[in-house]
Amino acid sequence: MGEPRHSKAYYAAVTPAGKPAHYNRKNWENRDKFVNVTRKNVLRSNVLKNKGWIKGAYTNYKSPNQRQFHADHQVAIKEAWQSGGFKWTPAQKKKFAHDVSNIVMSERQVNIAKGYKGIDAWKPPHNVKKYLLRRESTKKKYNLTSSKKEVKVFTDIMGRKPNVN
Repeated sequence: MGEPRHSKAYYAAVTPAGKPAHYNRKNWENRDKFVNVTRKNVLRSNVLKNKGWIKGAYTNYKSPNQRQFHADHQVAIKEAWQSGGFKWTPAQKKKFAHDVSNIVMSERQVNIAKGYKGIDAWKPPHNVKKYLLRRESTKKKYNLTSSKKEVKVFTDIMGRKPNVN
């Protein structure tokens, strides 16, 4: 029959009532709030820090054109779900989805290429160590897990194991 379509975590997740709790981004993020509040806060902070320019976190590319950038979750929402977030309450999911400490400005095409991949499948072209440290901080803050592959990549690059489960 082939490989299952989803990860083991996807099939193992259950609601408090014992029913399957499948990933649905709408359960995490209030899209209007993300676009009109969260993204604007991240953008404003980026522009202030870069003296009027928007700077991509993964490439160091600078431009004044907002349309070239996305607000990107460094630990993607779906990755958080797969790393233990499937157990969270709706309030915890929303808190994570709108946490500006996990969101950076990224060039559109880079964000699309990154998707919800972990560090074993995607690393930024620049600022790799900074990226890994921010991911480690977010995963620790939210008690998320890392796969063995992610731990190996982190250890190879940083010279130490990540301080996460």
